[in-house]
Amino acid sequence: MKTSSVFKLICLIGAVALLGGCCKKPTKSKPDCEQHILFRTPFPSQSYHTEICIICPDGTNQRRLTHTEEEYYCDYASWSPDGMKILFHRGLLIKKEVTEGASIWIMDATGSNQRKLVDEGSFPLFSPGGSKITYVENREQLKVMNTDGSDIKDLTEVYFGLGKSCYSWSPDGSQLVYVRSSRELYKVNSDGSDSRKIIELQGRVCEPAWSPDGSKIAFSSLSPDTGNHDIYVVDPAGAELQRLTYLRTSDSCPVWSPDGTRILFHVFDPKKDTYELWLMNEDGSNQHKLYESPITMGGLDFSWSPDGTKITFSRAGWVDVEPELYIMNSDGTGKRFLTNGSQPLWQP
Repeated sequence: MKTSSVFKLICLIGAVALLGGCCKKPTKSKPDCEQHILFRTPFPSQSYHTEICIICPDGTNQRRLTHTEEEYYCDYASWSPDGMKILFHRGLLIKKEVTEGASIWIMDATGSNQRKLVDEGSFPLFSPGGSKITYVENREQLKVMNTDGSDIKDLTEVYFGLGKSCYSWSPDGSQLVYVRSSRELYKVNSDGSDSRKIIELQGRVCEPAWSPDGSKIAFSSLSPDTGNHDIYVVDPAGAELQRLTYLRTSDSCPVWSPDGTRILFHVFDPKKDTYELWLMNEDGSNQHKLYESPITMGGLDFSWSPDGTKITFSRAGWVDVEPELYIMNSDGTGKRFLTNGSQPLWQP
């Protein structure tokens, strides 16, 4: 995938008129529509120079928030729990290609007050209460800091692997689940104490995601019988493990619905050479495909609306293929193109 995943580090505004108008920074404390979709796009098109943008779910009020020099890129933006702040990567392009290292920045939801928090870090997340920020340093050390970048502390070592998501907060903010080694899932208190193994499997473990009620952790793992990744769930104590998918495809990046009753996940079908978006109930029942795309369009990234009625998703594209951002109902109907972009994330 995207991959959230094994998985792939995967906001173009289509018209010149938009660049001059809709991408201007707003001056209000919070943007116009209440629930924007955050995303990235290349500037100019078909380049590695990417910027962070927002757009309303109806496709209006697209705005560019970051304005970096052409030798930089911005990506992997995420919202604060109250939707008022945005974290993002800012990295340096070498020979017009993305490099490993990137700094972590924060800004207001309007794009104002942009400031760097740390010089090097990956995949920052706000804590559920919004008072702390976690991130991965040097692809191996999980750290925590205040939202102003002060009081940085080590939490634990993590296994970064191929996926872009190697840890997840518990919904109450008291613990984090993380990949300890390629086959082990651990949990640790938010202050770094009491690190404990949840489970160890035979295949590689990726992309843990805590359920909204805190009772389950979804993740993907390489199943020995198929040689493909499948979706699993386990309770935080590690007592009850359940494999949910048996599709004989590579299934990854589980994303819980806001009410915790459904799970979106990414599928790569090597027989058809397609990337697909699937949905199932939290117990693995009612598995069905919502969307498929040829691999030539890149992997899929996706996000639930806060009320769980809609899904935004993107085809990541390649350097010579524009990324495309869509919205649809959670049952797969009503698909609409919004703009050119990828890595969408709905505002809380």
